[in-house]
Amino acid sequence: MENDLLAELETKHGGKITYRTYAVYYSDSMGNVKDHGVLVYQIGKTFHFEDFEEQRMILGIPIKDKKKYVKFESSFEATSVKAIRQVSRSSAQAFSSGKIRHNDVKNPNIFSRLLSEMVHEIEMQDGSFLYFGFMDKTIISMINQAKSLNA
Repeated sequence: MENDLLAELETKHGGKITYRTYAVYYSDSMGNVKDHGVLVYQIGKTFHFEDFEEQRMILGIPIKDKKKYVKFESSFEATSVKAIRQVSRSSAQAFSSGKIRHNDVKNPNIFSRLLSEMVHEIEMQDGSFLYFGFMDKTIISMINQAKSLNA
């Protein structure tokens, strides 16, 4: 089933998936505060991410969601990434929901790294930001490698 999904995604985007991982997509600078799991996959210099509807269950019994599922998917070009850094999840979500300015999202000190949940901030060339909790930290090097691909 997983291979069918990957083949479908490759057909949809017209290329071979060369890397994939799971992440938690927290928020972005466009006001999207999601906080849910996504599949992140690379095709060429593009990193796509999307969620999938999950069936919630209690004791093996399916539970109907009150809200209708709306698929979330997006992507970014590795060459559009300006910088990647770690920040606290609370700062990222405060910025994304408009409670603080981006200048107030500081680099964490050693104490906040120990006491706060850290997320990765991806700053784009256009001034927008994405916030992820990556399961596999090698994605940072994959983004940097993709910047230098000839395509």
